[in-house]
Amino acid sequence: MKKVLNFLVLIMLLVLALTGCGGASVANGDPPGEVITTSVTDSDQKTADSSELKSTGQSTDQQLTNSEIDPVQPSPENKESSASPNTSQPGSNDSSSSSDSGAGADAVVALTIPPVISTLSPALEPNTSAKNTVTFSINCQTAVDKGLHLTEQFQEVVPANGIILPPTVLEFKEGEVVFDILKQVVRQEKIHMEYEGSKGTPYIQGINNLYEFDGGPLSGWMYCVNKIYPNYGCGEYKLKQGDVIEWNYTCDLGKDLGQTWMSE
Repeated sequence: MKKVLNFLVLIMLLVLALTGCGGASVANGDPPGEVITTSVTDSDQKTADSSELKSTGQSTDQQLTNSEIDPVQPSPENKESSASPNTSQPGSNDSSSSSDSGAGADAVVALTIPPVISTLSPALEPNTSAKNTVTFSINCQTAVDKGLHLTEQFQEVVPANGIILPPTVLEFKEGEVVFDILKQVVRQEKIHMEYEGSKGTPYIQGINNLYEFDGGPLSGWMYCVNKIYPNYGCGEYKLKQGDVIEWNYTCDLGKDLGQTWMSE
């Protein structure tokens, strides 16, 4: 009999062990016979995911839609290349290139804008450096025509080409006269010159050691301005901008220079 009772007690203990009944379940307030598992169901997982997405400001629908449309995510190398600017064409603003690269609607495309180079010329300033100038020359071609350059006396005085000073541009000041510019040039070029009289009425006796009467009784020096021989002295003609002044030697009172006014 005692063996039978022990057997029944053993069976009851096994039944209690198999059904999970115990002091821990009852102490925690769980109904007897109900098993509490730690696994999470699919509905619970979706609820948790939804709560987490709401806290980050992203909807569950958007998450699922993006996953369905583009299940294969681009590699890090592709993401980097799609976000980098198109440096092969500086300044390009083609919106289709950013959408095709897969960068997404929120991608920021850096544009390289070339510097603007102004093609406008700087404002022209008035030329304040402009000065009054004349062209000045000294010539003794008539003495060469008479053969003075062949004589021993005038070999070093009369150049073979008749040019003592070629046309030279000289500056002058307002109010200066032909005599002023003559004195300036002979000093500058170290050419001999001799005259008599005052500044107002000077008479040129010799230039480059070629004097009046060296070419004959009607020889001497004459000046002309713009191809015209004035009938007054070189101390009276006031210089003007652009004047062409020549000092020419004559052996026939100007006739060999094309002047006939003295014989009229």
